[in-house]
Amino acid sequence: MLAAIGEGVPLGDFDVDGDLLDWQLYIEGDELDLLETMTLEGMTDEVALSEFVTIDEESIQPRIPRKDGERMITVRAFPGDASADDIIAQVEEEIAALEDDAVAINIGGETAERTDVFIQIGQIFIVVVFLIFIVMLIQFYSISIPFIILSGVYLAFSGAMIGLFITQTGLGFMSLMGGVSLAGIVVRNGIVLIEFIEQRRKEGLGARDAVILAAEQRFRPVVLTSLTTIAGLMPVALGNSTLFQPLGITIVSGALFSAVLTLLVVPALYLVRERMKTGSIS
Repeated sequence: MLAAIGEGVPLGDFDVDGDLLDWQLYIEGDELDLLETMTLEGMTDEVALSEFVTIDEESIQPRIPRKDGERMITVRAFPGDASADDIIAQVEEEIAALEDDAVAINIGGETAERTDVFIQIGQIFIVVVFLIFIVMLIQFYSISIPFIILSGVYLAFSGAMIGLFITQTGLGFMSLMGGVSLAGIVVRNGIVLIEFIEQRRKEGLGARDAVILAAEQRFRPVVLTSLTTIAGLMPVALGNSTLFQPLGITIVSGALFSAVLTLLVVPALYLVRERMKTGSIS
């Protein structure tokens, strides 16, 4: 009853000529008068609300919220079943259509927080890739070889995006965390191949022969290593967890895609490097 006097009682959505309208139940009249005459049902009889509470009218100074010295008003909305991204797109179109320099409109809430999270994850990814690059630079004493190995990361990201597209999974926080994890997982396969090739080169094999031998003898370790990762995360990718499923799909699809193409792309890039250095491939 009190809700009906004040903000109203939501009754739900009703279809009126094809349009869904949000209905609210209100009690018509002056709020103070309604509260003074309102009765409550007791054990044996109705009791006036005024016997339990004192109703006073008080004037207060209105608050004018400000941000950075400028007047501000906050509008909140709950999209319900609609996608927040779709609603944001519609709102941004209407904001762009406004031609009033005196008004500044900013979108906050979950969208702003998600953007901040994406920026932070991007910064973390840059640091992770840089540290991986430094470690490989120290290991191989070469600038070009780490770039060749890191090509597996790009392949993994391509596979992850394909997997998310096929499963119609959104690009969210957990899928981005899966992408950061992929950077460390798939680099291992490239290191295994390049290290084997470099060892055979030191033993006197030519670049072409060393690459062919690496593809033959390192095929099983690379594939089995990737399959163990995929098998371990397959229950997560196929599960019903809305939180961890994007993480599993990202890592599984990225690891599967990179495991196949790393055996082709990394050796091919190594031969291209040798041709650029010597002008021919022995």
